[in-house]
Amino acid sequence: MRFNKVCFWLLAILLSSSVYSKELKVGIKHSPPFVIINSSTNTITGYSIDLLQEIVKNLG
Repeated sequence: MRFNKVCFWLLAILLSSSVYSKELKVGIKHSPPFVIINSSTNTITGYSIDLLQEIVKNLG
């Protein structure tokens, strides 16, 4: 459980700083299926991503 929290916070920091790289994309592909990468628009969506973006928006 602690590992998941660390991963979510790390992803939140990366998303908040608008860092998007192939390394991040590869890491997300191995995440649970509720994370979706749209290859045509290079957008990341899904329950956990939407939740993280909301957290980052409220923190900033």
